[in-house]
Amino acid sequence: MEVSRLDQVAASQKADATLKSLFDGWRDPVLKRTEPSCRVMEETGVPLRAMVAYLFGEVAKNFYLIHHPDQWIEYISISQCGDCSVEINPDSLPSKTEMEGNTDWEKGITGPQLLNLWLERFDATPFDYNRGLDNETLSNESPPELHHLEGSNFFRGLALIDLAGAMLKKAFGSDAVAIRVNAAGQGDYFQVHIDTQKADPSDVKQFIRSAFYHRFDLIPDQEFVEVHSGGGAVGLRLHRYDSLPQLVHRLKAFPFDK
Repeated sequence: MEVSRLDQVAASQKADATLKSLFDGWRDPVLKRTEPSCRVMEETGVPLRAMVAYLFGEVAKNFYLIHHPDQWIEYISISQCGDCSVEINPDSLPSKTEMEGNTDWEKGITGPQLLNLWLERFDATPFDYNRGLDNETLSNESPPELHHLEGSNFFRGLALIDLAGAMLKKAFGSDAVAIRVNAAGQGDYFQVHIDTQKADPSDVKQFIRSAFYHRFDLIPDQEFVEVHSGGGAVGLRLHRYDSLPQLVHRLKAFPFDK
């Protein structure tokens, strides 16, 4: 009423129309998941339980990793369940050498059809986002530990990324590499985490080029974004934003190499 200078009746009508427009074209999503019995379930609606579990579970995993950095690869792998689309057993995939080349059964097939072929051939199943979140499990006297949750989901994953993760684990070992969908959630980037005592980053990169990029005709603008762990960090707090240029000037002049 105040912003648009409307009377109460007109403002109410405008508010109702705005709210209605938010749901124009809305359809309840249809999602599939595979139960422990291997039966594929199709469910309609928004899976709020899995989404809420994702938020609590991710916070718990992050805090757990602060004190258990030696379990980084294991917990990044569990964390990726929160964005899983399909589940693929890495052990069922071809050898590292075979994946780096082209196989006879792939000839003449490209694009999405090639991805579908891999998913079908190696028995990919819809990820069970309710794993460990069913009524029976949650009604137990001992509730599940949030940092161990394997179910949950935020539904921004892609089967192509799930396949990349399975390929990397088959090639280098499940305890050597892990992937995670980009934190910003676009779904078209993923991080590769490497235990450098168990896998050489240059070998991992070359494998991604030949087994993944080349196979699926992917030509990224930038092949890899390098992230290196640094030394000790220091926190600063400015009471005045106009002091920021002075801080930048002093940091540039600081002999960091010493």
